[in-house]
Amino acid sequence: MSSLNMQVRYLDPSLPAIESGHYGDWIDVRASSIQKNGENQRWQRPDHLACKSVTFEAMDIVKIGLGFAAQLPKGCEAHLLPRSSLFKRHGLIMTNSMGVVDSDYCGNNDEWFVEFLAIFPNELRLYERVVQFKIVPKMSGINVLPVKQL
Repeated sequence: MSSLNMQVRYLDPSLPAIESGHYGDWIDVRASSIQKNGENQRWQRPDHLACKSVTFEAMDIVKIGLGFAAQLPKGCEAHLLPRSSLFKRHGLIMTNSMGVVDSDYCGNNDEWFVEFLAIFPNELRLYERVVQFKIVPKMSGINVLPVKQL
């Protein structure tokens, strides 16, 4: 696939810019907002950390806003997966196993987000890299043909 352009609208003006091509084929994105069990949470500054964080307990549902909306290249979709270290460091498992962002999810306020189940108590810091995505061509031209025998 040749070079593609993805238009991004940052909904969080303090969110560090998305960096493409620095960490391999996938693009890392960061936690910008957070809900715990359906309630918005404020990032708190713990005394032992310089960065703001939100704590969660085992079995909490943690929904993370990624702070941006995007227009994907024509004929493409995005696949989101947790970063490989996310479970080890934070005990978070993505509830859908993989997220898919379709090209029609592209409005000014269509923020990308992911949802996790917490397996053990932990915390997550503001702007921590949590998931990664890859832009892939949409599947097309497939005709499903019923047959009596293969």
